[in-house]
Amino acid sequence: MEPEELTFQEIKEITDGFAQELGRGSFGVVYKGLTKTGKDVAVKLLLNHINIDYKQFHNEFNSLAMLQHPNIVQLLGYCYETKRKPMKYNGRQLIVEETHRVLCLEYLHNGSLRKYLSDVAEDFIIGRTDEKKKIIDSLIEAMTEKIIILPIYGIGGIGKTTFARLIYNDANFRFYSQVWVHVSPIFDLKKIGDSIISQLPEKQRQTKKNLIVLDDLWEDNPFLLEDLKVMLNLGDSINTIVLVTTCSEHVAEKICTNIKPYKIKHLTNDMCWEIIKQRSAFETRDDKKYLTSIGKDIALKCGGVALAAQSVGFMLRSMKSSQWMEVKNNNIWKESISDDASLQNQVLASLKLTYSYMDSCLKPCFTYCAMFPKGQKIHKDDLIQQWISLGFIKPTEIHSIMELCEKYVVQLLGLSFLQHSMSAPTYEGAYREKQDTLFTMHDLVHDLAVLLLGDEIMDQRQQGNTLSSSCRYALVTDSSKPLELCLSSCARLTALRFIDCRRTELCGSAFAPANFLRVLDLRECHIQKLPESIGQLQQLSYLKAPEIQDQLIPDCITQLSKLNYLYISGSEISALPESIGEMAGHVHLDISFCSEIEQLPLSFRNLENLVHLDLSHCSLITGVSESLGSLRRLQHLDLRWCTSIGEELPGALGSLTELQYLNLSHCSYLDVPDAEVLGNLNKLKYLNLSSAASPLRRLPESLGSFTELEYLNLSGCRQLEELPASFGKLCSLTKATRELQILSGSHEQAHRTTLFKFIKFGVFLWKPVNEDPTVLEISSLENVKSVEEAKTVKLLEKRMIYDLKFEWTRDAKRFVEDIEVLTELVPPCNVQSFFLQGYNSLTFPSWMMGITSYLPQLSYVSLKELPWCSALPPLDEESGGHLQTQSDKAVDQHLREKIQRLTKLVIQHVIRDAKPSRMSMRCTEAEGRHLVKRKKAPYDAGHITVESSATNPWEMQPAVAIARLPECEHAYNLVGEPGGVRTW
Repeated sequence: MEPEELTFQEIKEITDGFAQELGRGSFGVVYKGLTKTGKDVAVKLLLNHINIDYKQFHNEFNSLAMLQHPNIVQLLGYCYETKRKPMKYNGRQLIVEETHRVLCLEYLHNGSLRKYLSDVAEDFIIGRTDEKKKIIDSLIEAMTEKIIILPIYGIGGIGKTTFARLIYNDANFRFYSQVWVHVSPIFDLKKIGDSIISQLPEKQRQTKKNLIVLDDLWEDNPFLLEDLKVMLNLGDSINTIVLVTTCSEHVAEKICTNIKPYKIKHLTNDMCWEIIKQRSAFETRDDKKYLTSIGKDIALKCGGVALAAQSVGFMLRSMKSSQWMEVKNNNIWKESISDDASLQNQVLASLKLTYSYMDSCLKPCFTYCAMFPKGQKIHKDDLIQQWISLGFIKPTEIHSIMELCEKYVVQLLGLSFLQHSMSAPTYEGAYREKQDTLFTMHDLVHDLAVLLLGDEIMDQRQQGNTLSSSCRYALVTDSSKPLELCLSSCARLTALRFIDCRRTELCGSAFAPANFLRVLDLRECHIQKLPESIGQLQQLSYLKAPEIQDQLIPDCITQLSKLNYLYISGSEISALPESIGEMAGHVHLDISFCSEIEQLPLSFRNLENLVHLDLSHCSLITGVSESLGSLRRLQHLDLRWCTSIGEELPGALGSLTELQYLNLSHCSYLDVPDAEVLGNLNKLKYLNLSSAASPLRRLPESLGSFTELEYLNLSGCRQLEELPASFGKLCSLTKATRELQILSGSHEQAHRTTLFKFIKFGVFLWKPVNEDPTVLEISSLENVKSVEEAKTVKLLEKRMIYDLKFEWTRDAKRFVEDIEVLTELVPPCNVQSFFLQGYNSLTFPSWMMGITSYLPQLSYVSLKELPWCSALPPLDEESGGHLQTQSDKAVDQHLREKIQRLTKLVIQHVIRDAKPSRMSMRCTEAEGRHLVKRKKAPYDAGHITVESSATNPWEMQPAVAIARLPECEHAYNLVGEPGGVRTW
């Protein structure tokens, strides 16, 4: 077995941060470690001061790798990683390189190996900046029209989708309702319309501005295209921008309105070289000088197509210099890859070349993706489970099956063989988004997978009624006919999927002859009754059969000893087979929305290998508590809306210490005052305890040990009295609930209520239990989904608030314009300290423009990061609504004009009668000297400061007006040293 390449982060996790040292020698230190598969390993970390270059390290690695003997410690893995990091030296900021050289050997223990992250960095986008600006300017100019349809066309792989994504994500459209639809090669107007509606919630359908992307349109029928245009016209009062990507200039000409179709240009050779350098981590290589000319020659072969450069670049990342030369001289560049003249040869050549260098274990994982129709979203978990069921993934000494799956997904994403879907993110935060990760395949990548499989795959949509010879994978369009009508032999068939078969009833002969099936996907079938012939498929490992209409599923299904994935969500079955416990190897079970099931069989507790269990929306189900204690390997448990499951949290739930996902939302288990039973579940990443009216008063005291918790939902927990003292230790928490309670506690005075500050969570709309809070901070206001949501805060009713802060995250995408949110957040009149940060609208609501009238007790004001602000609120009534200066008229007018470009104003420590005693501001050197040219008696009440991050504070951008100090008739001398804060 070949040694595996590991990242330094993985090494750190294997050794638990190099926690246990075994010994050290002149060249390095050896630590104990343990992989997730339970394999004991020894990790040798070579010392940094030892002058071992890559060549010497590679020699040692090769020598160890060649030693294969039962009495010799085997090399299992290695790491050679160079990273750059900032460092201060003699007051100067330097960038230094740090190289980690590690060997992973047999026979040690202690530590953990966490999975590869499924997310990859955003695509490197080269050479489209000018094109993007040109397009956006033309769209904005044409916005007088109620609908604009702009087609973007060009050859496959050139970057049309990526370019559309650049426009889609641009800040100019941040307040638009946005929709992204992939148009199937088989044009279906209803599906397109349904997709648009599903991405526009009811409250957003009348939004004045919409941005819709129709990706990969092929249809050229003029009548159908006219119907599409009519459907996209959402109303006379609504402005709609539609971006359409297509390979056909003919289609582009037919679909456009009000604006000329845009042909996306080929990248230059230099641009392709830049992409290759980025994808291959070229700048970190020691041999980059030698490789530059070779790399440029490879870039030339990419033909100006981004997809070609991306896939080749990532492939080159792990290659030696000699392999770069092999790639450059490879004959694939000269071959005619496909008989289809419309396909760009450079793209397919680069993709085929990349495939040829793939690890042998990754190749079948990639080609199997051809089983997902073009343009269809691929659920990551679905793909992985099918890989496992087909036996593509074999555990190694270092990595478990799931870790290898994650690793392969990362590699396919890096090669651009898979791409993240542009679907709108789910609401339930970062962790939930990872669970629902969706991928798509570029059409040309899909073509390559089909091309490579050849006769190994049969797609009845393409081949019609032609009788296919023996194949391994099949997509069939009629589930009511015997399988032999489209396959001459089923002996090699291992994966079968039915497409668009909801109009015909599933019959047993549609799959029964395929005795060696491992994957059977019936999600697009009408299943009146699951046929008894399912019991013949003794090799079956994966079965997806949702929405079964019959009340029972065949008992013979429990005899499928190799079945480890069963999905029957939404079925009308009233019971599971009593013998279900015989499926001892079962790993993944989803019976969600099976609302007729009343009781789990007693044998259910025998499913001890279950890792994933979804019973959500099984509103009548009972018998769960009795089985939980045996399911010790569960990592995912979803009991949402299980309203008959029991009236208290069972103690057995606390024994499921491997749980990472637990959803008890609106579950009857929450009818308890405390959740202490959950205290042992410290591996949780997702925890949902939301309810309409939960009596929950206390959370586990050990909650602070849930260091991996990323999502917490306590919506509706109105009786919650306090958070555990350790709550602040939840360093991974990225999003807490949309709606939380004020927690009773102690402040400076015992009778007041404390508001705990949650800096990095989502938006917090706090509601009082008994008393009003004295301090209220509402951060991440960009997460407010609607004006109605902002209204629920009812700040005017919270009479005890003295300190109030509103904050939007800088550059974050908004769902509602800031001024609409702030309009609803009118504070009570007794507020003394007011903070506003990250506000993006041009103007303020009326209560802000009359802030001294609304808040007569105001003594402290802070306004920060107002990048679009065109007019500031008055700070005293006498100013007549304007900020004023004490300078002469010329400079006064000069400064007043600069209010229009205000970027930051901080007013601090204002005395009770609203007369500022300290103000931070920005100004130019000339303006500052004008203010201090008349030295008079010092003003004891306060002073003004100039703050700047620039080395020379006078080199800052002029962007501030000077506020009037009502009692101040004097200017001040400039003191202090250059580079610091200057006081007048």
